[in-house]
Amino acid sequence: MRWALDVQDPNGELRGRDYTLIAPYMVSVLMDRRRWAEAEPIALRVPAIRDSLADTLSRQSAEQLVKLYQGWGKPDRAAAFRERAEGKATTTR
Repeated sequence: MRWALDVQDPNGELRGRDYTLIAPYMVSVLMDRRRWAEAEPIALRVPAIRDSLADTLSRQSAEQLVKLYQGWGKPDRAAAFRERAEGKATTTR
């Protein structure tokens, strides 16, 4: 999964949908290395991009955020995404 950290276009950015496909791998790599502070903004950007593309926050993204915050020892932040991970529609911004 190391490749996910290095994939960028020449401007250093990824297009929205490309980012939403690659970012979960980036977050997984960072979480495996316990680099919580670096994983958080990437994990949070995915639902923001999906929302801006008129998609709903996917259950998978919410589950990953729950795992991120549980592993990081921030259960209050995990709770904010738990309902979406369980398939319940709520707003989490």
